[in-house]
Amino acid sequence: MNNYIKDMPIFFRDYKDNLYSTAIYFITKQMADFPKFFSLGIIVMTIIYWLSNLRNDAGVFFAVLFISYLAMECSFSFAYFVSLATADIRLSVEIAASFVISSASFCILIGHELPLKWLKYTSWLYFMYDSVMYLVYNSYDSIPCTQPNVTITSDELTEICPNPQCYSDGKDVLERFDITDNGLARNIILTFLILIFLRILAYLKIKCEIKFSYDTNFESHENDIVNKSLNKFKNPDPFESLKG
Repeated sequence: MNNYIKDMPIFFRDYKDNLYSTAIYFITKQMADFPKFFSLGIIVMTIIYWLSNLRNDAGVFFAVLFISYLAMECSFSFAYFVSLATADIRLSVEIAASFVISSASFCILIGHELPLKWLKYTSWLYFMYDSVMYLVYNSYDSIPCTQPNVTITSDELTEICPNPQCYSDGKDVLERFDITDNGLARNIILTFLILIFLRILAYLKIKCEIKFSYDTNFESHENDIVNKSLNKFKNPDPFESLKG
């Protein structure tokens, strides 16, 4: 976020001098940031994956890595747009953090029977969550449980019930958490579309800022010329003819 906010004055100056266009600046900025964000995403997700002890499977690991990196790129794109829209690092961090936290809550708290279910489809974090859960638990044949039954006592009555925290297999986990079956391709496509949409919004925001800055500077330049002419007319310089 802070990089774009700091780069804007330099970019406006270079654009005014016709050094490069907006598209060239935006593309080169993405290319310059790619190695840093790519390496950061790979390192973070690798550490999280193996510390979580999810699946000892190379194919699942690289698939989770790919989906997670797409979601991180969407977060970076959203950060670009928010920083350009607010031009304030503190405000942009607060807006981005609030949106990410609320989006993550939609992934878990919104059930399939609630009328606000459609809100989770606006979040790229939901598509990452849905894909990772599917990749990790889809091929589990059985899940061992150390305590399959629990004892419930109420009104001096004791009853033994199945432990709701135990799952028979991976399919049972996906059903309980309302995970889409065979929705991996859909999640990847929609995450790509959100990524492109957010990058386009950031690019259009830069174009709007350039137009507004140009119009403001042009009007300010005209006002300066008029004010100088009026001051010169009201207070003519008696030595004007001797100068130059």
